Amino acid sequence: PPAPPVAQAEIDRFEAVLESDPRAAGAIIDALAAARANRPATLRPDPLLSGLAGRYYLRRGWTPFALAHLRHADAPDVPRPQLVAALLALAEAQALSGDRAGAARALGRLEALAPGAADRRRAALLAARVALVTNPGAALEAVRPLLAEGDAGARFEAEFIAAQAHALLGDRAAAEAAADRIWATAAAPPAAAAAPVRAALLRAALAEARGDADALAAMLNAAGAQGAALAGDLTDQLPVCGDGGVLPGDYATFGLLGHGDMQELLPLTASRPAAVATFHDALSQFGGLRWEGRPAAGLTVTVRCRTLATAQYRATPARNELSEWFAEHGLFFTFLVDSDPEGIAALSRRLGELEERFGPDHPHLIPLQLELAGRIMIDGASDGIDLVEADRLHDRAVAAMRRIGGADRTLPPPETDALLRRMARASTPEEAVRYAQAGFARFLAWAPLDDAFAEFQLWIPVLAAESEGTATALTSAMLARFPAGSRDPRRRALHMRLAALQAAAGDRDAARASYRAAGVPANACVMMDEPAAHVTGTITTEDYPPAAILNDFVGTTAMEFTVGPDGNATGLRLIFSAPGGVFDRITEAAFARFGFTPARHGGRTRACSGQFQRVLWQLPAEREDPPPPDSVAPAPERI
Repeated sequence: PPAPPVAQAEIDRFEAVLESDPRAAGAIIDALAAARANRPATLRPDPLLSGLAGRYYLRRGWTPFALAHLRHADAPDVPRPQLVAALLALAEAQALSGDRAGAARALGRLEALAPGAADRRRAALLAARVALVTNPGAALEAVRPLLAEGDAGARFEAEFIAAQAHALLGDRAAAEAAADRIWATAAAPPAAAAAPVRAALLRAALAEARGDADALAAMLNAAGAQGAALAGDLTDQLPVCGDGGVLPGDYATFGLLGHGDMQELLPLTASRPAAVATFHDALSQFGGLRWEGRPAAGLTVTVRCRTLATAQYRATPARNELSEWFAEHGLFFTFLVDSDPEGIAALSRRLGELEERFGPDHPHLIPLQLELAGRIMIDGASDGIDLVEADRLHDRAVAAMRRIGGADRTLPPPETDALLRRMARASTPEEAVRYAQAGFARFLAWAPLDDAFAEFQLWIPVLAAESEGTATALTSAMLARFPAGSRDPRRRALHMRLAALQAAAGDRDAARASYRAAGVPANACVMMDEPAAHVTGTITTEDYPPAAILNDFVGTTAMEFTVGPDGNATGLRLIFSAPGGVFDRITEAAFARFGFTPARHGGRTRACSGQFQRVLWQLPAEREDPPPPDSVAPAPERI
C-alpha cells in the first residue's frame, strides 16, 4: 500500500523554513517520517521524503548523506515543485562530490520536465558554475543571456560567474570591470547568498594578481578573513605535479567561503584554465574552514602542485553506505538530536514512544536504535542508558537489518564488528592496539574501499604512536586493496606512510623501494642515506608583516625547495598561501636565508629536491584591539 499522503501545508512549511531555519525543516521531516511509518514492513524508497531529506542534508553541508537520498527522489507521484527542487539539489550535490557528469545528467533530466522560467535560470546558473572548473569560456557564454534576467540574486549570480570566467580565462580587464559592478550591487541579493563576501573574495584575488597590497587587505577585511581560519592542513591535499597535466609553474587561487552551515570552493584566478579542475578536485575533498562571529566569511588560497606525495592525504568517501541502505528502504535518521546529555535523553524518549506505538521490532526503529547506540558509545552513558544498553540497541538494529537483507556492504561481519567496538572503547592505548591487531585488519579487508581508507587515516596516527609494527602491518593491509601500478593518490599516500615507517625502523632499502612506488624521484631528499637538515635561519616575530598585524590576519604558507651541496636553499616554490598574497614575500625572503646540512648519499655530499616546510602565522591568543593605522603596531609574541 502507498504511504499516507503528505499534506500540502506541511510541504509548504518545509519550503518556507529550509533556507532560514534548517533545524525547523528537520523537525518537519522528522514528524513526516514518523507519520508515514504506519505502513507494513515491506520497505521501499519514499521519494518525496527522500527529496526533502536530501535537500536538508545538502543545506547542512553533508553531501554524501544528501546524495544517498536525492538519488531516490525522482518518481511520478512527487509534486512537481519538489521534484524540480530535488533534481537541482542532486545536480549540485554531484558537482560538489566531483561528479560533473552526474550533475549534467541530473540537469538533463530536469530540462525534460520543461521547468518554469525561474527554475530554468537556476539550472542554467548551476550548469555554468559546474562548467567554470573545466571550461570557463562555456560558462561565460551560458550566463550572458542571464545577466539581465530574474531577480537581484539571479542577476548577481550571473554577473559573478561571468567575472570568474573572465578572470580564469586571463582577461583581467573584463574581470576587474565585472568585479567592480558586482561589488556595487552586492547588497541587493538576499543575505543567504553571501554576495558581499563573494564579491570581496573575487576582488581580493584580482588584487593579489596585480600586486596591490592595500586593495588586497581591504577586500580580505570585507570578506571577514579575520574571523576565518583553516581547520586543517590543506597542503596535504595538493596534487602532485603531473596529475591531470598540472605543471610546476601552474597555480590557482580559490575563495574559501563559509555561510550558514555551508562551505564553498570558488575558482577565482589561475595560470591557465586547464589547470583549474585538478586543483579544484583536490581541494574540494576537504571542507576545512572555520568562521566565527559572522553569518558569512571567507579567505583566499593560492596553491601549486607538490613534487612529492604526502602520507597525510585524506579522501572523503563520496558515498555513505548506511544512508544509501536507509534511502533504499524508506528509512531516515532523526534530524533533531544534539550531541549532549539532553539530546541523548530526547532521542531515548523518542525511541520509547515509537516502540510503544509500533512494537519493538518495527523496521522504522532501526535508525533511532543505531543513532542512540552510536551516541552513547561516543559520548558515554547518559540518563541511565549505559554501554550495555547501547550494545543491546546496536545488536537489535543490526539483526533487523540482516533479516531485511541487502546490508552486507554496510555491516561488518559479527566478529569484526565486536572487535572494532572493543577497540573504540578501549581503556588504554595498549588495549586499543591489541584489538586493532585482531579486528582492524579484518575491517580494512572487508569495508568498501572509500570507507576503509577514511577510517585508516583516522586511526593510524594513534596506532602508530603505540606500535610501529602494528602500523606497518595495517598500512600493508590497506595497500593490498589497490591494484599494483595504480595512480590513485590514496595509494601514493600509503606508500609514503609505509616508507616513513620503514625508515624509522632502520630499513632504508625497503623505505627507498616504497618511496619509488610512490613516484618519488631518486634525487629527492627522502631518498638520501642522510637527508638534509635545517641548521641556520629562523622566522621570528620581527618578520610578521605589519599590515597583517593591523588587520588581525593569520594564515599558512608552505615552501618546497632544493637543498644544494653547499647547504643553501634553491629553487624556492611557494606552493601554498592563505590568505593568498599576505605572507608570501616574507616567507620567500626567510627561506632564502636558511642554511642546511647538505644531504649525503653513498658517502658523498649531494643536492636533493622536494624539501618541504610549512609555516603557521599566528597572533597571540590575548590581544587588545588593533592600533589605529597611524600608530606603530606591536609585534606578536609568536608565529
